[in-house]
Amino acid sequence: MPDGRILIGGQFSRYNGVPRSNLARLLPDGSLDLSFLLDPQWGQGTCGSIDQILRLPNGQMFISSGPTRLNSDGSVDRSFRSPYGILFPYCPALALCPDGKLILVRPPSTYAFPDEVGRLNQDGSIDGSYFGHVAISGWHSLALQTDGKLIVRSSSTVERLDPSGAPDPGFYARSSGGYGHAAILLQPNGRILLEGGSGVARLIGD
Repeated sequence: MPDGRILIGGQFSRYNGVPRSNLARLLPDGSLDLSFLLDPQWGQGTCGSIDQILRLPNGQMFISSGPTRLNSDGSVDRSFRSPYGILFPYCPALALCPDGKLILVRPPSTYAFPDEVGRLNQDGSIDGSYFGHVAISGWHSLALQTDGKLIVRSSSTVERLDPSGAPDPGFYARSSGGYGHAAILLQPNGRILLEGGSGVARLIGD
């Protein structure tokens, strides 16, 4: 964070002996920031592992459970109503758009939107103009390019969607392997770094 504090997520019930349910904020020295507390309605251990935290310019943040938007103190922003409801245990991958919309991989066995990848408006409602159909399986990672195109990585493929969610026919690659949420890094020159269990690969942006 700009002030040196650090947000951490994962699957844990305590930090340095203090109860915390999968999300905490640390001070620059690594000690727990006691002013940040996940909303009490979550309850100890009720939310799934928090694998992604996307911080917004106004200090709020999206977390992958739900997805849910939190205020800067950890309370739930109730103006954002996810189609899956607060505390849905697992949302595979998230990407934040410059306009505040949220792109996400559809959680397993849910059908709030028809395709594998969907986009939510700022209030959490489904953006019906976005249709992100991709052939993904296993785990997923997302990365949004500056031109609005979306890199979608799964355990077997790397694909790119245009800003409407339609597949980019000129871009397709096999995944380089890896486990869990292997990282995607977009470089300023348009090339794409993929981290995986077998190492790191670089793709040319076209």
